[in-house]
Amino acid sequence: MRMLNKQAKEPYYLQISKAIETMILSGYFSHGQKLPTLLEMKDLFNVSLKVAAQAYDDLNKKGYIYSRRGKGYFVSFYEKVKIDLNHLYEIEAELVYEHQMSRDIILFEKVQVEGYVQEQLNLNSGEYCYHIKQVFGKNNRNVLLQDIYLPFNHFPKLNKVYDDFPTIPSLIMNGYRYNLNEFSNRFYSGQASIEHEIFLRLQNNDPLWRIETICYTDDDQPIALVNQYMSGEYVTMAVMLNVS
Repeated sequence: MRMLNKQAKEPYYLQISKAIETMILSGYFSHGQKLPTLLEMKDLFNVSLKVAAQAYDDLNKKGYIYSRRGKGYFVSFYEKVKIDLNHLYEIEAELVYEHQMSRDIILFEKVQVEGYVQEQLNLNSGEYCYHIKQVFGKNNRNVLLQDIYLPFNHFPKLNKVYDDFPTIPSLIMNGYRYNLNEFSNRFYSGQASIEHEIFLRLQNNDPLWRIETICYTDDDQPIALVNQYMSGEYVTMAVMLNVS
């Protein structure tokens, strides 16, 4: 049994998530390796099944693991992307403006953040973010699902202006006049979940790529977290466009 710090303010599931994350980054768990089951995690850390499931859910959101229905949890491939994916956003904006690609907003809500989102955006527990999901389509087919978090305090009256800007960088720079200094990007591999099956019309367990982008302002403040989910063929096109 691994001991958790019961005196820490950090929830048990985050302590477990960070422990597994460290094992993955250190190479203890390798790409594609099957992880302990929820029952094994429950016994290993002496916690409830709910806490074990929350830990795996947090790791899944961070892109370190993925699940295969009926088979368990596995370590994802992940790699720091050294190219600037802002070019991909520019291409999306151009396609939307030219009506070659559609954009449909499927979720727009205000939420309190914790765990993964809180860490990535350097927010305090309980702070609010706008949470937005949108899909981009081409030729009557959805090819890209975006899951976006924007700190509430940085984007007043966002609901009134969001539709005017086709991409997040254009919203940040042109809509709110922030200067973007850096994009931190990571590739992750995984497999399609129910959400991806619905919105991207994929089959269960189809290969799926995720690009995680964190946008930073001039003062190195993270101001946006964007996760983009794409099937393999669309990612190949996007990477080729960015490299060129």
